Amino acid sequence: MARKALRSDRLPNTNKTLYLCCDYGMTYSCVSFYIKDNARPEKLDIRDIIVISRYPKGSNMQSRDTYEVPTIHLHCNDEGAKCIWGYSATAELTQNCDNDALRSTAIQYTKALMESNSESDVFRNALAAFLDSEVTPADLIAKFLSCLMDHALATIRDQERVDEATLYQWKKIYTFTVPVSWGPKQKRMLKEAARLAHCEGDIKFVSEPEAAGLYALESDSGSHGGLSVFGQTLLGMKMLSKIKVGNAVLVSDLGGGTSLIIVGCSVGSEMLQKKFEDLIEKRLHGEWQNIERAGGESKSTFLTYAKTWFDDKKRNFEGETTFYGRLRVPGLRENEAKGFQSCSILISW
Repeated sequence: MARKALRSDRLPNTNKTLYLCCDYGMTYSCVSFYIKDNARPEKLDIRDIIVISRYPKGSNMQSRDTYEVPTIHLHCNDEGAKCIWGYSATAELTQNCDNDALRSTAIQYTKALMESNSESDVFRNALAAFLDSEVTPADLIAKFLSCLMDHALATIRDQERVDEATLYQWKKIYTFTVPVSWGPKQKRMLKEAARLAHCEGDIKFVSEPEAAGLYALESDSGSHGGLSVFGQTLLGMKMLSKIKVGNAVLVSDLGGGTSLIIVGCSVGSEMLQKKFEDLIEKRLHGEWQNIERAGGESKSTFLTYAKTWFDDKKRNFEGETTFYGRLRVPGLRENEAKGFQSCSILISW
């Protein structure tokens, strides 16, 4: 029996361009995409841009969304082994926080390999153990990017209901957001890493503040908020008409490795994280033996919990001028002089 011919509107459309946009961050990364049908003239609507919102084990991380994924993967000497990355890697480390051998395989903060400031030295020094004559910084970056992009393409195939062969035929344009302070050297390294991660197609770069500013000008109201101009919150496309010649728009980009407000400075959230960990180490110095003797957690287990606690406070910060909170420390004895209550420590800023 002869097979019926497929209707033309059901044939896979290979005349499309896939725009993949990646914010490769020091602590978290994310990907969005837009599909353009080249056979139909159309104007880009920001609502057609889709942000990848599901990652392996991301739904298990309560109290945070999954529109972004931790920039981390675990080192493995077996080239054929499946890469453990993102939320899967953080879950593995959390479940085995006393396993020093496993913790030593964590590869994170790889964006610091492309920085040249002294503040990033602590991260570059930690990554030096994974580099040798055969493994370059671009290789380490490419490993994570490969996992991220493979997941993004698999998500697109599922959402668009196209097979791998059809998706392969689409033209692809990759855009990476980068710090405004980056020069040609950093961009070349990221481009090399993207090529190693099999990003086949055009590769472009846009500065992070520029991308944030354009989004704010184009975005609708709702959960994404709006742009504040002279105390007035402007939402949707109307904000373009509200901004006059001579007005200034200030874009603040507070990232994991760099914070940019007009000019770049290298004091990102991960540097704050390091200072917080140093503070905890200092305040609890000499207490660990008593804590463990009282049935409390080991030092490594507690520091893993404390880092998660502080990370949650940072991510939910809403501009308070002062903050007081108590960090749970099972087994800690009360000490008024040190600000210790039974099983807790006062944290303020």
